[in-house]
Amino acid sequence: MNAIIEAAFHHTRMVLVTLAVLFLAGVVAYIKIPKEAEPEIKLPFIFVQLRLEGVSPGDSERLLIRPVEEELQSLHGIKHVTATGFQGGATVVMEFQVDTRMEEALADVREAMSRARPKIPADADEPIIREMTQDGFPILTLSIGGEVPERTLLHLAQDLRDRVAQLPNVLDSTILGVREEQVEIVIDPLRLEHYGISNQDLFQIISRSNRLVAAGNIDTGQGKFAVKVPGLFEDVDDIWNLPIKADINGTVKLSDIAQIRRTFKDASTFVRVDGQRAVTLDVINRRGTNVIDSVNDIKAVIARESADWPDTVHLDIINDRSVNVRTQLGTIENGVILAIFLVMAACMGLLGIRNGLLVGLAIPGSFLAGILVMYTLGLSINFVAVFGLILVTGMLVDDAIIVVENADRRIMAGQYPRFAFADSAKRLAVPVITSTLTTIAAFVPLLFWPGFIGQFMGLLPFTVIAVLTASLVMGLIFVPAVGALLPPPSAAKCSLVTVDDNQIVQPEAATGWTKSYMNVLEKALDHPWRVIALSVAMLVLIPTAFFMFGKGMALNPPEEPRTAALRIHALGNMSLDEQDRLVGDVERRIRDIPDFDHVYTRTGRAAGSNGEDEDVIGEIRLLFKEFNERRPADVVLAEANRRLAGLPGIIIESKKTLHMSNDTSIELQVASKFPELLTDATRQIRAGMDKIEGLRNLDDTLPLPGIEWELDVDRAEAAKYGADLTTVGESIRLITNGLRLGRYRPDDSVDEIDIVVRYPAEFRNLRQLDSVRIETRDGLVPISNFVERRPVQEVAEIQRIDGKRIMKITSGTMPGVFAGDKVKEIKQLIATLNLDDRVEIHFKGEEELQQENSSFLLFAFGLAIFLIAMILLAEFNSFFAVMLILSAVVLSTIGVFAGLLIAGTPFIMTMSGVGVIACAGVIVKNNIVLLDTYNTFKDQ
Repeated sequence: MNAIIEAAFHHTRMVLVTLAVLFLAGVVAYIKIPKEAEPEIKLPFIFVQLRLEGVSPGDSERLLIRPVEEELQSLHGIKHVTATGFQGGATVVMEFQVDTRMEEALADVREAMSRARPKIPADADEPIIREMTQDGFPILTLSIGGEVPERTLLHLAQDLRDRVAQLPNVLDSTILGVREEQVEIVIDPLRLEHYGISNQDLFQIISRSNRLVAAGNIDTGQGKFAVKVPGLFEDVDDIWNLPIKADINGTVKLSDIAQIRRTFKDASTFVRVDGQRAVTLDVINRRGTNVIDSVNDIKAVIARESADWPDTVHLDIINDRSVNVRTQLGTIENGVILAIFLVMAACMGLLGIRNGLLVGLAIPGSFLAGILVMYTLGLSINFVAVFGLILVTGMLVDDAIIVVENADRRIMAGQYPRFAFADSAKRLAVPVITSTLTTIAAFVPLLFWPGFIGQFMGLLPFTVIAVLTASLVMGLIFVPAVGALLPPPSAAKCSLVTVDDNQIVQPEAATGWTKSYMNVLEKALDHPWRVIALSVAMLVLIPTAFFMFGKGMALNPPEEPRTAALRIHALGNMSLDEQDRLVGDVERRIRDIPDFDHVYTRTGRAAGSNGEDEDVIGEIRLLFKEFNERRPADVVLAEANRRLAGLPGIIIESKKTLHMSNDTSIELQVASKFPELLTDATRQIRAGMDKIEGLRNLDDTLPLPGIEWELDVDRAEAAKYGADLTTVGESIRLITNGLRLGRYRPDDSVDEIDIVVRYPAEFRNLRQLDSVRIETRDGLVPISNFVERRPVQEVAEIQRIDGKRIMKITSGTMPGVFAGDKVKEIKQLIATLNLDDRVEIHFKGEEELQQENSSFLLFAFGLAIFLIAMILLAEFNSFFAVMLILSAVVLSTIGVFAGLLIAGTPFIMTMSGVGVIACAGVIVKNNIVLLDTYNTFKDQ
């Protein structure tokens, strides 16, 4: 190292040019580096969607989920298989081990689904298989609303989507809040009977007429020609003029027995933004691109395309992730400026203006060098990287301070600046390198942090290591080289002299704070055993006091959310319009609260909305204004709850949308291969949890009061009429959502549109379930001859994990209540219930994450101490020196727990744990320099 330092002082001009290039390249890298809100996380999930029109949740479990589970359970690397059966289909989510190669896992899942496909009903839609990625989160959400027809909103949104999707940084854009289009054939059952046309004949004619038949090729010897029989529907007129029956008396067209219209599917949800009906456009960014630039380009397209829209249509941006990125970048810029100012002010006050400027040079130099490394490796700037940069701000000047302060003392002792800085850098190179390596070693174990939090926080140790390495080069090369070119202080009389450490230490000249410190130090050295005894006593008493009287431990820090949600719960078989009236009443009461930027309302519950309670009839998402323009979220939600108090027939649950933590911190899964045991076990646990204080938003997935109609077909009786289940099911679909006969793609749409046949509205009621007639060998026969209609318990969803039926109980905790303590109480409660041994209880959520991460952080702390000890042993070759320096790390926890006690905050595992590990490196650095200097004095 001395040779490198010597070479730098012999080529100072090259060093200065290199420093200038480094600053310039760092600034360019900072401008060009991708800027994102969150770090890129590999999600080890693969999602399979299965659709079968009209299937019940129970049949979905039997016909769709179980065949798929059978093939998926044996896949390599799979951790959990979670399935949800609902009306009309099912979803299966596979969670793999974090280190699984998702490309191979996706190929394995596709192969397994190809084996499972023959076991699934033939009329089920082709399964949709996709990998869950972070790319699926939108960077911008646009609301398009106004008092215009629904089709107008749809076309405007589609045109805007197509323009936005053409931008190079945009991966995808999706329209939400609109109904799918369909061609609806509303048949008149009386006319069908009049013309003697059966339902089955009608279905076959329509489905067989919408085809493209490739009839082959003709080779005439002088040419070869393709032959085809085009028959695909191109517009509604083709369907309108379709012949259904013909004889010598004429032709019956479809228009003679039905009304045909291009319309929308029956609504399952309603969406409003700020009280107006709206559709939303979610825009997803490509991985590795700059969020701020992408959002600016998207806004430019929006402004250009919407210039000619009707005045009654209004646009609102209700989600803009570039705002978060700008805020974070502002934080780092302000933090760097403030850090430089504070460090320079402190150094100027203690070391003089000249030395303060030199030391302050290390901060921007280290930051820009670290950002240049991140840009070169294809990484991005996000709030975790920002946190890492701010975390090490105070550490960056340690090396520079040590070298500059030592050189300054040499200069004041009479040595010329060039030689003073060179000798100081060479003299302190070993302890400075060692101390920096120990700090880096403290962060190295965090590079192997497992799980989602490890992926989330993984950029933190890398950023810290890169910037600390840059600070070492700044402290030993660039800062001394710049200092050597500065003129000496006027009070110094410099010459070409050699100065040793004894010459630069003059305790009798100390004044001010230094003199006071030396007086305290002398008294401590006179009574060493008293100091040791006091330290050990504090090491025992203060952590004990924290665990007895402190706020306990938590996985993530408290947050001030940007959004919150009000979920409206109600019981009863209400229609969508009835649900919307209740949700609208809630919306009107809270919409004028001034702290909201936008109020996004959704009525209804989409099928397969896993994680949402069955009795939820709607959700109101509250988008807060900026932090400096509103009150705290807890205050705002308290006002909203006061306004909503007393609304009859509904329960309103408020939840904050948190970034790193979950407002529902406790989750129990009650699992069993015997579904009949789940309800009773879940009810017992829920009843006990209702009596535990400190819990809030307690919820479960127990079946809710409600009925559904089950049509039980007497197969033997139906056989007498020549009827079967398929015929009955198709006929019933005519009075429910309609029977899909095919699809076609019109010229004005990029999507295929369903062709659906159904009865008129006056025939779609419960009474018609008994009077539906089907064609048999004995003519038209009512299905009531062999079908019994009876009410049964309604089941909205069936959830399974790893082949077992489950029910869930979830809960949050009151402010100041530690979730871990409540989990212990719940476990004690379960132990007293004497549940059936075939019922399994699993704790998920924050409890599971807390156990995983607390174990890792303890391991990381131990590994960091071991690495630091090995580095110390390599330098000092003394076990006593190693133990002496490491003792300071243990004693530093006194300050950690004392600070938490005074501040009244919990020990945050992610942040406080990282802080303690970082402290280990900083504390060791100071003690290395102290002990190295002591050894030098002793040798001299």
